[in-house]
Amino acid sequence: VSFASRAGIGQGLCTPVNSVLVNQYFERHLSRASGLSLAGATLAAFLFPPAVTLLLEAYGLRGALLLIGGLTMHALATVVLLRPAPWTVGDAALRPRPRPRRQLDTGTLQVGSPDEQEFLNAAVRMSKVNSVAMDASAADLAFVAYQQAEERSEPPEEEVVIYEMQRRNQSPVYQPTVLTLPRTFTLSSRATWTSFLRKPFYYLLAAHWVCSSYANFCLLLTLVDVARDDGASSLAAAFLLSAYSVGDLLGRLFSGWLSDKRVLSRAGIMALSCVMLAALLLVLPHLSGYMALLAASIMAGWCVGSCAVLFSVMLASVAGLENLPIAVGFTTFLMGFATLARPGLITLFRDTLGSYDGLYITHGVAYAVLFVAYVAHTLYRGSLKCKSLREGC
Repeated sequence: VSFASRAGIGQGLCTPVNSVLVNQYFERHLSRASGLSLAGATLAAFLFPPAVTLLLEAYGLRGALLLIGGLTMHALATVVLLRPAPWTVGDAALRPRPRPRRQLDTGTLQVGSPDEQEFLNAAVRMSKVNSVAMDASAADLAFVAYQQAEERSEPPEEEVVIYEMQRRNQSPVYQPTVLTLPRTFTLSSRATWTSFLRKPFYYLLAAHWVCSSYANFCLLLTLVDVARDDGASSLAAAFLLSAYSVGDLLGRLFSGWLSDKRVLSRAGIMALSCVMLAALLLVLPHLSGYMALLAASIMAGWCVGSCAVLFSVMLASVAGLENLPIAVGFTTFLMGFATLARPGLITLFRDTLGSYDGLYITHGVAYAVLFVAYVAHTLYRGSLKCKSLREGC
């Protein structure tokens, strides 16, 4: 128990940090970078089992664990060489510190009359302004604009533009000042640390993450039993796991390429994987023959792997890069509790009900619901973009 707990703690610490680092260092090829970083786990499925078998035969359990730990320690050399992404350090260094509020010489536009409201809406719709200047007197107005943009669920690529009239140096003339804030700019820790919890798309990603964990775990544990019940030999049944790993590896590598090349959007890849896996799981109880199970294993691995590399990438777009560690940590924490029922669920269908058919159908229905949710989300965002274009004309 102590060994398993320490291994779980180490895995829990490494997984969120890996996702955050990949999102910090890569922008243009982010999906492909995420796929490559997660492909190592799939490659280990081919190399690690025979290597561990040889070590156990040669050195026993303690010796094998000692050698594996020594090999793992070599990763520290690479970790020591890592440095924060220079552009993230630069952004933090260039970001101005908030100054105390001035009471006498500053007048800030407030949301009151219809004219002022229309002016603020026009300012919010403007975008593509690169400079960031945060003045204490404009903080309240920026926060109001941020809240209104959140309520309207506008696309996160836009920026908030603040117009302020200030009187400087006791001059009777008011000078216009343009202040811009990215939509992901941190206005206050209270408003942004948990802002992703107010976005419905986060819960869709979290539910998909949990379903993917269940599907991966259940397929790996049940495919061998299904093949053996169908008359396959032990060696042939075990080969289904290798076929599943091949599909998983291909999905992790090619889904990122499809996303970065704009062949399909990330949400489109998620929706396509969900509908394919739903159809596969619903027909899996009716499949017979080893070749059919082999093809199903490759296809299931591809669907699960193609989604696995996009979870952290899409979570970063929802929570923002600054809040990604909190979002990943919170999501994996919830997923840890949600997946505690996996062994009991498999035991229920295998030992109590005597078949995995109900297990596959349950997972298939869950993925069908996820597909409908992704389609609804895509249609909703499309309607918002059309509405914003009509308002801008």
